Amino acid sequence: MEKMIFFHHIIQSFPVDAKITKEEAHEIGEKMMFQFTEGKHEFVIATHVDKDYLHNHIIFNATSNVELKKFRWKKITASNLRKISDEIGLEYGIQPLKKTLDSKYKAYEKYRKELTFSTEIKQRLNFLISQSSSFEDFQRKIPFLNLQIDYYTSSGKLKKYATY
Repeated sequence: MEKMIFFHHIIQSFPVDAKITKEEAHEIGEKMMFQFTEGKHEFVIATHVDKDYLHNHIIFNATSNVELKKFRWKKITASNLRKISDEIGLEYGIQPLKKTLDSKYKAYEKYRKELTFSTEIKQRLNFLISQSSSFEDFQRKIPFLNLQIDYYTSSGKLKKYATY
């Protein structure tokens, strides 16, 4: 069953040093959305002034009010939207934001992969395997690395896979 998507949420941020008013930020958001959706999707823009930087929260209808077709978000869509936003921003003297999200996301993914519980167990097991001369030796050393292995089901049958 396909996931039902009724709307899309976009956050359009402007640099802290952007010399624009809240009205101009809102206007940039409107222009971006009309160009992005070709005027075929209804949208609402809330311009936030509660942070050190102006930013727009934009919600747009996933179904076109002209063609009654669903908007398809593809891999290239975010890049296209950013390009439109940057071009309109330049008209107001705003230099495009540097892409820091990608590097932050990559750093987060690296952190997540390195520090997950299952990754830590895998590292311990790989180390133990490399230091063991036999399966029996492996089983004797398991407690020293704070690991427990369960080979049997609650009914006493041997499991197909051991759990750690």
